[in-house]
Amino acid sequence: ILRPEMQRTSQPMQSYTVYGMLKNDLSNLKIQTSWGNKSIMSWLIKNKAKIMVLGVDWHLSCSILHHAEEVLRVPYRYFKRFSGKLYSKGHYVSECEEIMYCRPKNIEPLWDHKQIEKRLRDKKKILSSENPILSLEATSISSYVNETYDILYDNPYAYIKNVEEIKYWVNNIKEDEIKSMSKSEFVTNE
Repeated sequence: ILRPEMQRTSQPMQSYTVYGMLKNDLSNLKIQTSWGNKSIMSWLIKNKAKIMVLGVDWHLSCSILHHAEEVLRVPYRYFKRFSGKLYSKGHYVSECEEIMYCRPKNIEPLWDHKQIEKRLRDKKKILSSENPILSLEATSISSYVNETYDILYDNPYAYIKNVEEIKYWVNNIKEDEIKSMSKSEFVTNE
């Protein structure tokens, strides 16, 4: 349950709980897609936000890398519209929708994001708590995204372990999967 001073953004797939002096900016942001250049993730980059992890490995905790995947248009994803009903405290508010850059429907990419942490540490972009009991670390979102851009620009499949299976999907199944979407799910000109 949200406290009164918190707000939830209205996206059905990738929503955020926002709090603080910029909550209205985020809650009223006009987004185009979940992760792209007109998204909350993009706003976080532009506003110099930080990522903090508490006792969780970097490669398991940061969905911000999806921003780079969408901006660079990695081949193993495609745009799909999700629609739903927005409720607040059990009461219907409105219809809502979101366009997401989705992975394959029936093939699970096996992810390996461990390389991002090494790159950030090598460049001294991760700040660590000096308290040995508190496993808290932080980096700027822009540092994380810029490293991800570099990784994916060199190899769009760099984060995937089952590359051959995913490339097979891209070359032989992706187009049919897109064509099988309903008219309401289909996205043009993204």
